[in-house]
Amino acid sequence: MNIVAISTLSPQHHFVLSAIDETWPLKAVLQPVWRNRGPTSKQWMKLLKSPIRTIAQRLQFGFYDWLDQRIHRQVANELGALSLAGPLETRTARIYQEDINSDETADIIRVLEPDLLITSSCPLLKRKIFAAPRLATINIHWGVAPHYRGEHTLFWPQYFGDYQNIGVTIHQIDDGIDTGPILAVGHPALSPDDTQATLQAKCARMSVELLAEVLTRIENGPGMHGLAPQGFGRLFLRRHRSFRHDIALWLRQWTGKRGLPRTEARREIFIGSGMHEPASLLEIDCSVRV
Repeated sequence: MNIVAISTLSPQHHFVLSAIDETWPLKAVLQPVWRNRGPTSKQWMKLLKSPIRTIAQRLQFGFYDWLDQRIHRQVANELGALSLAGPLETRTARIYQEDINSDETADIIRVLEPDLLITSSCPLLKRKIFAAPRLATINIHWGVAPHYRGEHTLFWPQYFGDYQNIGVTIHQIDDGIDTGPILAVGHPALSPDDTQATLQAKCARMSVELLAEVLTRIENGPGMHGLAPQGFGRLFLRRHRSFRHDIALWLRQWTGKRGLPRTEARREIFIGSGMHEPASLLEIDCSVRV
């Protein structure tokens, strides 16, 4: 099976793709990167219009960028060599993030002729990109869809105390945000000692197990049928998380009022199950009240 991946290749995503590459060699990896450039005219206008709000938001984004880098280093320590380097580098091409949905990228994918496109930490894709593979484009979503869609979806269930929805989802990509047919869902074993880094490492290992099962069924099965989610759950964007949420969660954990419970790992595989109609997944109001 000819497989191409799109990923930022931060440690947990690098680990998953490297582990899968050992059994299903990836033909190529397209790595979105961010161009270093100054503020745009639109950003200057936003600053002039709302200077305090804009500066506060930039400080918030800068803090979470720093926090992500710190967690990535911890995740790399948890996962070891596969999270940092390996054979994937010789098949990796960097593409600027703003060009990921360009005609040039679509041409690259068509030339590669993938049967399957796998995304993990990837910008939103337009149809001309995700519809290019012969079979489908599938995403490794670091959260349980459709309950938690978008970004920081391992953080929010901790914040809400919704521990049963800490996990990862393998799903097909469609025109929505984490709304495509669900192929597999995994919940790692939880421990009161878990941190954001250990949770990401556990979810990375679970993702390898789920993705391996999904790929095996794609190779051996009759089609890509998965579980159609009912409802749209909650969509969390980057701007929704703020310092007050992290402080509130930290205080609850520090005072012992809301620590992670001890649970066993569990997983569900839906690909090839023949479930074409929406299943009775819990429907959650998609509005964000945090």
